[in-house]
Order: sequence, then C-alpha cells, then structure tokens
Amino acid sequence: MPIRGLLELLVRPLMGSFMAVLSGLHGAAYGRLFSHMGSPILMELSHYGCRQTRRKRQLSREFGGKVCFNGGVDVQGTLARGTPEEVKREVHELVELFGNFNGGYIGGTSHSVMPETPLDNVIAMYEAFLEYYD
Repeated sequence: MPIRGLLELLVRPLMGSFMAVLSGLHGAAYGRLFSHMGSPILMELSHYGCRQTRRKRQLSREFGGKVCFNGGVDVQGTLARGTPEEVKREVHELVELFGNFNGGYIGGTSHSVMPETPLDNVIAMYEAFLEYYD
C-alpha cells in the first residue's frame, strides 16, 4: 500500500479531533495529504527551505486558503543581522503573501528570537505586524 493510502487509513478516523501541525522540509508534502483529507492545518514557515521569496510564493499559491501559516520572519538572518527597515520589509512581504486568506496567517518569527538580536529589530517586527491590525 502506498504511504499516502496508509496515512489516510490511519488518520481519517481522527479527522476533526486534531489539527495537523507541519514544519520543516516535509511540511508541503504532508500539507497536500492533510488538506486533501479536510484536516485543519497549521503550517510553520520555518527558515528551512523558506528563505527564498520564490519558495514562499510557491507555498502561498499552493496552500493559501487551505492552511493557516505561522511565523516566517527569519531569526538568523533578517531579524538578527538586518536593519529595522529590512525587518519591516520582510514582515510586509509575509503578510502580503500569507495574510490574504481570511485568518490564514499568524505573524511571528520562524522560531525563538536569537539572543544577539538587536532590540530595535524586534520592535520593528512588532510595529510592522501592528500596521495590519485595526
């Protein structure tokens, strides 16, 4: 039996009882499976494989409106080593890509904030996200 059929056989009886939380390199593959079965999905936009804008656009096109995306601000690159303006630009890009799907994006970092991150960058991230709230 193919892996997809086996996973579907094991997971389908539990539908409605859990939310699939996907992250890392295999999130997109499992996202296709779980969205096909109608499971609610939270897909973490970790920095693994997601640094390139092209990859982010692909995820947005494929899963927008089907999953809730979480995070995505690069904690090792932009947030830790960028300028406040670069951080705000990345936040705006993420919200434009993932925030147009009726509750489909939870803004934040891809993981925890690194200790060497400048406080001005953390403040810039929150200010940029707050621009989108009434």
